[in-house]
Amino acid sequence: MKRLTSEKFDKEKLNVLLFTSPTCPYCNAQKIIIETTIEGNYKDMVFYEVMHSEETDHLFRKYDIMAVPTIIMLFRGEAVGILEGLTVKENLKSIFDNINQRLQKELRKGKGKNAG
Repeated sequence: MKRLTSEKFDKEKLNVLLFTSPTCPYCNAQKIIIETTIEGNYKDMVFYEVMHSEETDHLFRKYDIMAVPTIIMLFRGEAVGILEGLTVKENLKSIFDNINQRLQKELRKGKGKNAG
């Protein structure tokens, strides 16, 4: 999982941002859960950790992060999913699968419109 300090992420992929804090007891557990969930899967998604600091405070404000861990899923700069609190692996996998399927369908529809 990459560290994110600015909004330089892939606009054409699903970006998953894990907002954390150095003092959060559940944040490291959430990071481990994400890493084991994505292991060998989700190649069309990009995962970032956004650790709270002066350097990342603007991201916390922009996405209105009030509690950590919080996961925000972005596609083309827009939030398509938000999870607050510790999310277990089974739920995380299901959510990633559902959002990924929905976005793939939308992308296929978009390509079909452009082909005509």
